[in-house]
Amino acid sequence: MGSCLLPDAKLTTLEMDTQCVKVAREYIEMAQLQDKVFVKEGLALNSLGALVKESPSLKYDFIFLDADKGNYKNYYELIMKHDLLSDHGVLVTDNTLFFGLVHRHVGFEKEIDPQYGIPKNRKEEAAKVHDFNECVFNDPRVEVLMLPLFDGVSIIYKSKSF
Repeated sequence: MGSCLLPDAKLTTLEMDTQCVKVAREYIEMAQLQDKVFVKEGLALNSLGALVKESPSLKYDFIFLDADKGNYKNYYELIMKHDLLSDHGVLVTDNTLFFGLVHRHVGFEKEIDPQYGIPKNRKEEAAKVHDFNECVFNDPRVEVLMLPLFDGVSIIYKSKSF
């Protein structure tokens, strides 16, 4: 145990759920990876801000974003503002099709058909995910590929240094 294919690699994970943090730390310790894997507990926006303060020159080659969908744009803007993604780094975001509702967010004035079992309060979140998608698609610093896998996965590639 404890061996690593990438000996210089480090992983930081942000987690809000105390029980998930506890389980993660137990497995990290069992795998003897305490010097490679770091868990920050708390709200992701606060944790990202703390990471920037702790290490202003911090860069990640890979970031996976699967957090509260309503804040995706805020996470993205914070990551880009503080240049957390290394040049040619990759940001992967999950749920960018949001129950298939993102492309239909404009027509949400009407009731969502109850046969699909989707609560009406999802419309605001879908609109925010749509805004996030548009923000990324229009950002000249990145290239993006959205894959219609499951609930949508976007692969965002930082193509230029700004």
